[in-house]
Amino acid sequence: MRWFLLFLFIPIVAAWGFDTHIWICEKIYNGNKDLQAIIKNKTLFLEGCNAPDNIVNDQKYHNCYYAAQCKKIDTNKKAPGTLHYFDDISLCFNNSYFSCPTLEKFNQTIKKDDYSIGMAIHYYSDAFVPLHQVTGEDYFSCHKPFEDKIDKMLNKKDWVVEQKCSFSFPCKKAGTTIRKCNDSYTDNIYFSYDDLVKVLIETDKEVSRKLNINSGNYDYLFKKTGFFYQILEKIQNIIFRLKQDFLSRNSFS
Repeated sequence: MRWFLLFLFIPIVAAWGFDTHIWICEKIYNGNKDLQAIIKNKTLFLEGCNAPDNIVNDQKYHNCYYAAQCKKIDTNKKAPGTLHYFDDISLCFNNSYFSCPTLEKFNQTIKKDDYSIGMAIHYYSDAFVPLHQVTGEDYFSCHKPFEDKIDKMLNKKDWVVEQKCSFSFPCKKAGTTIRKCNDSYTDNIYFSYDDLVKVLIETDKEVSRKLNINSGNYDYLFKKTGFFYQILEKIQNIIFRLKQDFLSRNSFS
């Protein structure tokens, strides 16, 4: 009984929040006409988008560690919370310090059926979560507030979230175990709307490459000014929320 009660207090570590994963899948679907032609059941596709978190529950495979951050960080030059971890991710492959189980899950999952495509998008976009590229952060004071803040910003385009966290970078790979560096940092981690769009575009490119289709066009996601675009954005936000409410009600029916 004691061990059961202890289990109840172990947090389930998600990546992006559920709403953010649905947002990414919706936008990729809307922007990629070739993908729309493949997907026959959009509802099943969207169910797959959150399946790794709420059905498969394999969160321990949702991390992606970047070898370059194993080096000593000169905080006089750049704050650790502002590092762009995956600008040159391709250089990390075949490096003994590199480990990215979420990309391995992506490669295992990606195939031409609606549910699997949704799952694959989930896994690939997880690789870009800043808090899935570090170790030792507290879930309740760092990880969860970070993803909750992004979930709340999905109706807007001009935003930056900020979360103060204490964390370490992974330093050594011993088998399947990742050891953290001795140094730990306390810093503000920032993430913006533009960062999220970049994650979406990078995810679409890789999914399209694997499925042998053309990448999508996401010009419509970039910020526009003017009264007309403000009204259009409000309408899109209302539609998005209505879809979310519908999916939430049906998931419990």
